[in-house]
Amino acid sequence: MIALLWLRTADALRGGITDARQARDLTRLLSEHHALARHDEELWRVYAAAHLLLDRQPGPRAGAVRWFRRGLARKPSDGLWLADFAAQLAAGGQARASVRVASLALTKLWPQVEHVLAGLRGTATTAGAGAETPAAGPLAKRGREILRTYVRLIRHVHGVRAGAVRVAALLTRVPDPAVRRDLHEVWLEQGAPLFTSAFLATRALRLQSPTFLNWVARAGDAPASASEDADDE
Repeated sequence: MIALLWLRTADALRGGITDARQARDLTRLLSEHHALARHDEELWRVYAAAHLLLDRQPGPRAGAVRWFRRGLARKPSDGLWLADFAAQLAAGGQARASVRVASLALTKLWPQVEHVLAGLRGTATTAGAGAETPAAGPLAKRGREILRTYVRLIRHVHGVRAGAVRVAALLTRVPDPAVRRDLHEVWLEQGAPLFTSAFLATRALRLQSPTFLNWVARAGDAPASASEDADDE
């Protein structure tokens, strides 16, 4: 069943692939449902996530890149998908291709960045007025994901010197001091890769469809813990 693939992937995301038998089991499930996954966009992130984990095992593997390429063809405007693809290309030693995809990700993410910033400004205004509204809550996870990804992409594409100017301009538009500090810390991560494979795999779980998350929850362990902790690489 396809549900078993989802659950095995979720287990591997939580604890990693710890032995050869687990890797073989996950590989078998991926093979069994490959024909279905080729035409079902809902499965692309879970396939990319599973292959990200398998690609870290010994031996030549490039499954994750293939699924990211498939997603790129259908999701050319999905900035987070593009950022993940750029990261995987960088991890695979394809630096020039990674920068090209990351540049596109910056462009596609910008409207979402503006939307998040507008929400933060609305939150600051509402909180300043003392009103009790949903807008006065903390920055949503996806909003933080977008801002942090955007900062990392700037560093990856523009480097430290040119990127610092762009990030400084971005921070002037962030009204929340805690969010500014968080983004500044992201910027200061010296020598860090664009993203680690573990981070990408867990983000694939975090951004997966409700159907996938429901199956994970039925396994007896809600995915909230993986989602909460995955921002720290």
